[in-house]
Amino acid sequence: VVPLERLRENPKNPRKTFDGIKELAASITQMGQIVPGLARPHPTEPDTFELVAGHRRFRACKEAGLDSFRVVIREMDDATALKVMLVENGQRADVPPLEEAESYRQLRDEHGVSVAQIASDVGRSEAHVYQRLELPELVPGVQDLLRAGNLQLRSALLFARLDEKGQFQALKAIRSRYEYMIVE
Repeated sequence: VVPLERLRENPKNPRKTFDGIKELAASITQMGQIVPGLARPHPTEPDTFELVAGHRRFRACKEAGLDSFRVVIREMDDATALKVMLVENGQRADVPPLEEAESYRQLRDEHGVSVAQIASDVGRSEAHVYQRLELPELVPGVQDLLRAGNLQLRSALLFARLDEKGQFQALKAIRSRYEYMIVE
């Protein structure tokens, strides 16, 4: 058990959206923290720990007014921590595709992990990983529509096949034709 003030959320966590914190906080208040988080010694702050898994539970414990959080502490480097976050998030059904894509990109570009190894580590096909790696190439307007749920993933993947100019042209055409359907 670690005091909350000695825990830091991992800024490299590919997960950026955390839904249902109030509901989880109510459950934790009633039943306690059932599943511990996973942390590692913080790389730059002595006597503190960096969360690797359990960010949502951590936030819910704070929301519930608790002063400590149960964690398992393990030594791990940045690449291993990112892989663990990716695998944990990948086991959830509601991971937004852009967040999944960003984590794959970080593993590939920052840690030199091959697409084949990423696919093996997360239990996905290489084709799935390659498709997700196309999503960060989307222009911001298309990313916004995908993030907001106003564009299906399969349509976003079609956009990703276009160059930047083509994406902007297609986005402009969609917005002018279906403006009444797009709620941003």
